[in-house]
Amino acid sequence: MQAATPSREILEILRRLRSIESEIRELRKRVERLEASTRKTPRPPKAIENMLELPDSLRKTMSIMAQLEEAPAEAIAKQTHRTRGMESIYLNQLTRMGYVQKIKSGRKIHFRTHTETKADKSKMREHA
Repeated sequence: MQAATPSREILEILRRLRSIESEIRELRKRVERLEASTRKTPRPPKAIENMLELPDSLRKTMSIMAQLEEAPAEAIAKQTHRTRGMESIYLNQLTRMGYVQKIKSGRKIHFRTHTETKADKSKMREHA
């Protein structure tokens, strides 16, 4: 008995499969490069002095945060005369921008302005 030779159709299917595998490998490489370039890197805290760069709505929230240093959205909303939901939106935006930290304690969420730590302050005194 002779060994059956693959037909042209089977050879064409194999060629296409190899081509698809090659394209998939290339797409995986692209995805890995994209993921690597879009990974979130921690941003340095923004100084409160840079508040003039903010739109009025965020500046109002940030000015209250500068006074309170740490508070839940409800407390800030009372002072800005906005709803808690709207204030949460602004606080989350300020968090993404690096002006505010979001602190979760159980089900409670507080927001805190970025402040220098005691270690940072002591280093500043040493260099002065």
